[in-house]
Amino acid sequence: MHSSLGRLPYDIVFDIALYLGVDDAANLAQTCGQLSAALNEESLCRKIVELRAAYTLEASLARDRNITYRKALLRIWRRRRALSEGRPSHVSIVGIGSDYVYNHGVLVYLREEEIFLINNHGGTSPRRLLNIKAVLRNVVNPGRGNHSSLGISLLYYCEGILTLCVETTGEESNSFLVALSTSNRLHDGERILLCRRIESTARLFARHNSSYLYYGTHSIAGTHGHREWVIRGICLGSDDPFPDKPRIQLFDFVGSDVGSTVAFTLHEGYFYAVSNQTSFEVEEVDWTSFYHCVRFPLNDPRLQCVESNDRIYRRQHSEGPVNDSWIDLGFKVDEATNELVIGEARREWRNGGSQQTRTFYTSRIHFAQEFGDEHKQYEDGYVSQGSSTTPSATVLSSSIPASRFKHPLPDGDPFVSLLTSTNNPHYAPIQTRIPDNEHHESNHVLDTGPTFHRTGTKNFILARTKLRAYNGASNSFIDLVEDDRCCTGLGVPIGNGCLRLRISSRKPKPLVPLKIQTSVADGKRAVNGLPSHGEANSNGNDDGYTYSPITMYPPLLTPLIRLQTPTGRRGFAHDTMNPHRCKRGPWQIKAQADERSVVYLVKPASAKDGNEGEIVCVMFDPDGPVRN
Repeated sequence: MHSSLGRLPYDIVFDIALYLGVDDAANLAQTCGQLSAALNEESLCRKIVELRAAYTLEASLARDRNITYRKALLRIWRRRRALSEGRPSHVSIVGIGSDYVYNHGVLVYLREEEIFLINNHGGTSPRRLLNIKAVLRNVVNPGRGNHSSLGISLLYYCEGILTLCVETTGEESNSFLVALSTSNRLHDGERILLCRRIESTARLFARHNSSYLYYGTHSIAGTHGHREWVIRGICLGSDDPFPDKPRIQLFDFVGSDVGSTVAFTLHEGYFYAVSNQTSFEVEEVDWTSFYHCVRFPLNDPRLQCVESNDRIYRRQHSEGPVNDSWIDLGFKVDEATNELVIGEARREWRNGGSQQTRTFYTSRIHFAQEFGDEHKQYEDGYVSQGSSTTPSATVLSSSIPASRFKHPLPDGDPFVSLLTSTNNPHYAPIQTRIPDNEHHESNHVLDTGPTFHRTGTKNFILARTKLRAYNGASNSFIDLVEDDRCCTGLGVPIGNGCLRLRISSRKPKPLVPLKIQTSVADGKRAVNGLPSHGEANSNGNDDGYTYSPITMYPPLLTPLIRLQTPTGRRGFAHDTMNPHRCKRGPWQIKAQADERSVVYLVKPASAKDGNEGEIVCVMFDPDGPVRN
């Protein structure tokens, strides 16, 4: 007898759908009218969204009853599909400025002496906040008039607060950390929440929410003679101020480049810091690389409250050399669980090969007190291939030094005999990564089909890559590149590469239907969620994913394509993404990306050519606000 999902009772379809992700549920609803009616039922959509995408903007809108859960599920699906396929919903120039910060969909930019704010997710028009120099001049230099000039750098925005660094030059040079409220209910003079003089601006960063502000500098010398990070906290609320000015020095926390070797964030009431370095000096004899992760509670920034784990597995050095210039380190938050994980993209010469390939890795964060058994360090993402080793997850305090934890070295390795008292080797058994935690870009193929003349897909060198990002929800690499093959023959100045997006994504591979299995073994593999034999990616690995060809947007623009394109659409997206295309460079480009958009600033690299440029937004949310 022929069976069909559409003929099953609704209760059974409901239970089946709870095991599906957002994308699978939305795709299944497109197959027939019966399943569309069942899967678009509001209570089922609410269950799926709260289980699989509870920490998205769409889920928040549904909880506030601004949209239905059915609409929320469709918006999440359409947004992820648009990004993974490289099909933006619209492109627009949102402002002109000299600097900007972008976070949680809010864009704040500086134009001349004015600060403007745009809620990119809410569709608001640019709103002027204040004349920043007029307000600050009386705060940082009271009584000095206009005799000193102010240099302003935007640092961070979150929850209605903007932080910036102000540097004065002239008779007296000073640096200040300033926090401003962006509420539209305040006048210019009422916006300043904090103005603190800071001793150093070396690698200055700031992270904050509406209650606490933390900033750090790479400026304190350690006992080993190398500079270390020092973190200072400020309570922005007056109800529970800190009794003194807390200062936490991150001892033996190696790395100085934010976004490459170290990263910082706030999450769920904690300050987090991570480093992918293990030693200040180059170790001639070493086996394993680890992440060093530190956290402490925002409301209690004392040294005895700092937790540290310097044994979060990263890689084996035997896996091959790493191109340090391509490393991108940061934190990622899961849209379903709100779990914070370490995310790192790096280019490697895998197994000593001659070709370097880029891979994005994720690693879970663990601290000792979260588990009764410290040997669980390597579960949830890694499978040990040897004897386990005890991780040194300790509390950083003078009474419990981390040096009391001893780590074994590999048995029978000839390099062990070369070690002396000056060496600081690191070793752990090889850990096999599960496919969900690594995405190899080499599994994607370049588009060489009939549309190649339009897409023009290729690999780009570092100097031509202006943004390197990864979106975990859609499993997509997102690059903003300069393509010098575009606009050939259209009068564009030589050396001006056109900006284009380069996107490669993957998605879980569907199970092979049981009725077409070639053997009992294949059937068992399908039931267990494994791909059938013979189904492999370009590297020959059965990792349970299908890899899309690398796509680029907008299409290559040549005289022939301009003639073939309808008059009203001739290169509109291309010209909007490249406001500088007919001007002579060089150009400075600053770019950021989140789960639904890419924002970048294009301005002259030389100050004599002006200090301002266009800010472009490429939106991947078909249901989001449209800007003209």
